[in-house]
Amino acid sequence: MTRRFLYAAFLLPMLLHAQQPAPPRQWILGLHADATKYFGDFTDNRFSSGGAISLAKYLRPLGKEGALYGRVFVGAHDLQWLVTREMFTVFDTLQSRPGDKNRCFIAPFGMQALYRRPIGPSAELFLGAGLELAYFSPQDPNGAGLARPQERYGRWTVGIPLSAEFEYLLNENLALNFHTTLHPLFTDFLDGFSGGSAGDMFLTVGLGLSYAFPAPDGDADYDGLSDRQERELSHTDPYSRDTDGDGLSDKEELAR
Repeated sequence: MTRRFLYAAFLLPMLLHAQQPAPPRQWILGLHADATKYFGDFTDNRFSSGGAISLAKYLRPLGKEGALYGRVFVGAHDLQWLVTREMFTVFDTLQSRPGDKNRCFIAPFGMQALYRRPIGPSAELFLGAGLELAYFSPQDPNGAGLARPQERYGRWTVGIPLSAEFEYLLNENLALNFHTTLHPLFTDFLDGFSGGSAGDMFLTVGLGLSYAFPAPDGDADYDGLSDRQERELSHTDPYSRDTDGDGLSDKEELAR
């Protein structure tokens, strides 16, 4: 059993590489649901929720198999952390008790450059970095703004979103997206308090769906005819190399 597993682990990458990868999609509309994690002066192990919508555009090939995309996005996230007795020294906590949850609503929007790399015929990896502008609002458990214990701070900040995403192509238009993005920010007041660190940050991890348009001109059955040619020209099945089962591929029959 172990030997068979090793053979499969060795041969699978070779088989995937031998198949034609999916062509770059021109436009990709993404909808993401996230679990969020805050990192700052009061970091604990608490996760919360959020979401984002994005639109990416294919720009140009990059390297032998890679591609460069540009993407714009907007998100809305809820960041939470536990109220502790130590916070009573820096916040007006008359409306909260230890064990309650302080929170911060944050809404980033920005743009990224993405490097796309195909992984076999049905999967893609995206790595990205960019610049974002984010509105943030630290709040107590009752939704009131946190008292500012130090100098007055603004409600806008800049960040550098760093992303890694894996997409599994369900069909020529739809894909399942697994993603994570780290958001380092140029403010130490994400939690309403500056403890002297360089800046707060938050993490998003989640699932999503992406929709590509127009449909990429791929070759699902690898017979040398594009899916569009099979649908519009030869009227054959784009998912079968030999639609009529006579031993000749659809491309060979079209050439006769």
